[in-house]
Amino acid sequence: MRAFREAPADLVLLDVVAPGFEGFATCKQLRELPAGARAAIVCLTPRSDTATHARAIEAGADECLTKPLPDRELLLTIRSALRFKHLADELASERDRIRAERDAALTEQRLRDETIALVVHDMKNPLAGVISN
Repeated sequence: MRAFREAPADLVLLDVVAPGFEGFATCKQLRELPAGARAAIVCLTPRSDTATHARAIEAGADECLTKPLPDRELLLTIRSALRFKHLADELASERDRIRAERDAALTEQRLRDETIALVVHDMKNPLAGVISN
């Protein structure tokens, strides 16, 4: 956990069943960290029951694999998790850009409305004089 805080990773391979280690709690704690919310977490377990896999997903894992597993399956899962993370990062970046553009447009609209209100207000007195004559 300390290592992740000091140097956040894009991907965490987490063995959830190890002596003296509570993997599900660690997964949940990782998700609660700012960098952990965006990291891809793949849990590994020797148990193949659906309850263990469901518990890993509920703890915040993106994927749960049963050990032992073929190297190719692990590599494909890692590639998929990293691709998904990359797309999620792009989406978040695009969302931030759109929000910034929206905020700038709203500020511009507010300034335009204030300018129009000021011009209309300033034109009332001279026009009132012209109309009354």
